[in-house]
This record gives sequence, structure tokens and C-alpha cells, in this order.
Amino acid sequence: MQKELAIVKSSHVTASRKMAMMAATALGGALFVASPAHAATYTVNNQVACSNATGDPFCTIAGALLVAQPGDTVLVEPGTYGGLVRITRDGTQSQPIVVSANGPVVVTSSSYGFDLAGSAWVTVEGFTINTTTYDGIRCTTCTNVLITGNTVKKANGKGISINSSSDVTLTDNDVEDSRLSGIDVAGSTRIDIIGGSVTRSGLRVNAKSYKGIKLATTTNSLIEGVEVYNNSDTGVYILTSSTGNRVKNVVAYDNARVFDRAAAGVEIRSSGNIVEGIIAYTNEDSGINLRWGGSDALVINNVTYRNGDHGIDALESPSAKIINNSVYRNATAGINVEGSSQNAVIKNNISIDNGIGSTRTYGNIRVTTTSMPAVSNSNIVFSSVGGSIYHWNGTYYSKLSSVKSANPGVETLGLQVSPSWADQAANNFQLTAGSSAIDSADSNAISGPEIDVDLLGTPRCDDADKADTGIGDISFADRGALEFTGACVP
Repeated sequence: MQKELAIVKSSHVTASRKMAMMAATALGGALFVASPAHAATYTVNNQVACSNATGDPFCTIAGALLVAQPGDTVLVEPGTYGGLVRITRDGTQSQPIVVSANGPVVVTSSSYGFDLAGSAWVTVEGFTINTTTYDGIRCTTCTNVLITGNTVKKANGKGISINSSSDVTLTDNDVEDSRLSGIDVAGSTRIDIIGGSVTRSGLRVNAKSYKGIKLATTTNSLIEGVEVYNNSDTGVYILTSSTGNRVKNVVAYDNARVFDRAAAGVEIRSSGNIVEGIIAYTNEDSGINLRWGGSDALVINNVTYRNGDHGIDALESPSAKIINNSVYRNATAGINVEGSSQNAVIKNNISIDNGIGSTRTYGNIRVTTTSMPAVSNSNIVFSSVGGSIYHWNGTYYSKLSSVKSANPGVETLGLQVSPSWADQAANNFQLTAGSSAIDSADSNAISGPEIDVDLLGTPRCDDADKADTGIGDISFADRGALEFTGACVP
């Protein structure tokens, strides 16, 4: 990855992780504040003389958990520990049960690594779960559980599985080489997956490819600040009756089936979700997909580039709002709205050099006849090699002026001009001084706080060196995913 993007990505994920952790702590589900009044600490250490009968120290984690009560901590000393760790006893909000690794601790198992069955107010932190026959960590009918700072490797099932649970928070867990999905959530609500990474899930073989993170029948949940890459199917996948979810500040790249072009960076197949602040690149399929039911989605402040299909694609997904994205050099049409995807709103995007040489679809914005009516305005499109830049209602156009002439009301504020990115060849999509994108957006493209900041969370600000030509409540907002701050007056 180029240095410029690496800097953007690092600050992007780190900042989002801090904000998400603060938010999670404030909002209840992840509020684990143990009272030390009656707490005990039980030590587990199989490297010295130990006994599960006397517990001075315990030989196994499971042995210590048999005696742990609300408010107690099970502290595991460095070593390798075999066998299933099952947690069935509950803590309380003020006195959770904490199971913590005090240094490098490896857990292996011919079953699950950690099995939280019906657990409430429990924390599991700091372990390496390596080579389990089933899921690395399983949480079924859990409430108010915190799983943090763990590394899960080579699970023969799912890396981390959450099922029929609520108010579960996963922070800074790294999941590698799971035979099934890296993190799999089903039938749950208020699940927060914050920070960490998911990589190499599944196998690149037909019927054995799996997603990095998958949510099914799951509502009001958050995926934020996670790096999802090199999985054998889509990086983040949300489907079937999963509404009110937000995918935010995720970096998704190099996800691919290989045997079949189908792996996207992020794919949404259920209505009423938000995709915000994503960096998606070199995925086998599109950077961001709304597919077969991904309706009423908000796709805002994302950067998608060099993906194997579209930058952003809406297929059979009506009422998409595609706002303030930067889309570059994807294999086919950059922003693509097709099938029965009527009533899309496409505003404030910068879409450049997409579909060059494609034998499938091409151009920077494409809206098919089957997706009419749609609204498209205040976008910047450009091609460095000429040819068609825009497709509207069945016709390709090489000039934006022709789009406007043939379709009154379309792109009245649109521009056909280079956006003056800092270095698009090196994947640096920051605006530079004098760019036509600066202070020219429609800040009323949507209502809601998402329009007030850019991909990095930077507030929209006024460039003192450029006249404001934008419309709406913030006439100095910029187009694209990144706000110019060189001569910024907040």
C-alpha cells in the first residue's frame, strides 16, 4: 500500500476505534466497572506446582471458573492450556467476572476454545486461541459480554460466533485462518465489533469460501474500525432481516474467491443500514455492494478504488443514498445503479477514470432505465482518457453538458473536471488547493450528522482562499470523501 493511503488508513482506524470505545462505554452494553469491595483473584499457572482442588494456583482455567463469583478475576499466567473453557456463571453489571491473560497465554481445544453459554456480565481478554476443532470463541444467548484483545487462529469452525445474544462487545480481536466465517453473528441485537482484524477466512475453493464478518437476522449493531482483508469471500456481509446496523471506518481489501468473481469489500442485502467512512480497494468484486434487498441504505464518505467490478453498486436495492464518496479506477462503472433500484439519490461524489477498457459496463456514474426515477446532482466526473463518462436512462455520454441537455434536472451542478487529488496514482485522494470540489457541495443532500464530517471525522470547514459555491446549510462543504483543510476556517 502506498505511503499516503497508509497514513490515511492508520489515522482513520485509530481515531474511529477510540471514538467507538468511548461511545460503547457511555452507552451501557460495554460498561464493565468491577467493584473491588468483595472481589477475589484466582491465579491459573500450569508451569508450576498447581492444584484444581486447592487452587494455589489452579492448573486449568476451567478449574478456577468453578469457584469464581461475581466481581472475581481469573488471572491466567503465561503458558499453553488445553481443553474447553466453558463459562456458565454470571457476573453483574457492577461486578463482572473477568477472565484475563497475564501475558502470552495460548488456549487449544478439541472442542470450542471459550464457550460462553448463556453468560451475562463476563469479560474474556488477552488470550490466543489456537487450533480448535469448532469455533474459537462461541457466545450463545449471552448478554452484556465483553470479548477484548484476543487472537483467534486456525479455528476449524468460526473464529468468533455470536448467536441469539444481545449487548455483546468485541474490541481489538484479531481473527486469522478460520475454516468458516471469521466473525459470525446471527439472531442477535446490539452487537458491537470494534477494532481488530479479520483475515484468511475460509478456503478459495468452491463451497468452502467464507466471509470475513457476517451478520444475519441481526439489528442495531456496529462494525467499526476493523481491518478485513484477504478473506475467501466478501469482507463484511449483512443479510436477511438485519436492519439498523452501521458499518463504519472499516478498511476492506484483497477479499476474493478466485474461482468466481463475487467477493466484495462490503455487501449489504438487507434494508435500512449505513455504510460510512469505508476504504475499500482491490477486492475481487465491487468495493461496496447493495444487493437484492439492500434498500434504504446510506452510503456516505467512502473511498473505493481499483476493485474488480464497481466502486459502489446498487442492484435490486431501491432508495439508496450515495453521498460524498470518492471513487477511482474501478474495473467497471464507478457508481452503478441497476435492476429495480429506483429513487436513488447520488450527490457530492467524485468519480474518476472508472470502467476504462471494460467490456461490461463503463463510465463514472451509471443509472439504468429500470432504476428510474433517480436524482443525481453535484457530482464530479472525469476521464483522463476520454470516452463515455456517464450513463443515464439507457444512454452513454462522453460530455456532462450532453447529459444536462438531454435530461433536464440531472447534474445541474455537476462538473466534468479533474478533482485535483493529491496523487491518485499513489491512492492519495486528499483534495489540493484550488480544487473544484472545495466549498461546492450540497450539504442538504441528506439530513443527519453524517453530512457534517468527512471520512476521517474532520468537520466541514471553509477554505478562506476559495469562494463558497455550495448549497444548503453548510455552503462550504466539499465534494468527495475527504475535506480540504489547507486554509480551513471551521
